[in-house]
Amino acid sequence: LPAFPLDGGRVLRGAVWGRSGNVIRATNLASRIGEAFAYAMMFGGFASIFFGNFVDGIWFIFLGWFLKSSADASRNQTVMSEALAGVKVGDVMTRDVISVSPDMTVQRLVSDFFLVRTHGGYPVLQDGNLLGIVTLQCVRALPRDRWSDTKVGDIMVSCERMVTIESEAGASDAMTKMGRQRVGRLLVTTRDNRLLGILTNGDIMRAI
Repeated sequence: LPAFPLDGGRVLRGAVWGRSGNVIRATNLASRIGEAFAYAMMFGGFASIFFGNFVDGIWFIFLGWFLKSSADASRNQTVMSEALAGVKVGDVMTRDVISVSPDMTVQRLVSDFFLVRTHGGYPVLQDGNLLGIVTLQCVRALPRDRWSDTKVGDIMVSCERMVTIESEAGASDAMTKMGRQRVGRLLVTTRDNRLLGILTNGDIMRAI
C-alpha cells in the first residue's frame, strides 16, 4: 500500500521526490495519502463493530490510529531535518552560559539561580574547567533539610556521565541525540573538555 510511512508509501515519496526534487512536498503528499488510508481503516473498524465484528473492528481502528500517528511523526521529522540541514551546533547554541561553582551550597543554587532564572540546568566550572552539570532533577533527589550543608559538587552529574556534543556537529544530530538520551540540553565542549556553550531544545526550535 502506498501509505506513508510504510514501505509502499516510502516508494511513493521517492518517486515524487525524484520527479519534483522537493523532499518536503513529496513527504507532505505521501503523508496525506497515508492519512487517507488510516482514516479508511478506522472507518472500516467502526463499521465492523457496528455489524457485530467487535475484535476485528478494534484491531482495524488501532492499526489506522497507529498509521496516522506514524505518518505525522515521520513528516515532522523530515521537515525538521530539512530545516536544520547544514546548520551546525555552533551556529545555534547559547554562548553566554551561566555557570556555578562546585563549592556553592544547594540552598544558594536554588535561591539565586533556579528560583530567579528559567534555566533547568547549569554547568559546574572550577578555574575554567568543566566538572559537570547540575539540574533540577539533581536538586529534587536531595532532601530539603540537607540543602544548606550540601555542595553543588556533591549532587552534580559528573563529566563522565553528562551528555556533550562538539560545536561542529550537525544541529539535526544534536536533536536526535537529545531525544535518544532523553535530555533537554547538551553541553557544547571541545575535545579537551572546555565549555563553549550550551544547546537546549529551545535553541533547536528557534533554529527550525
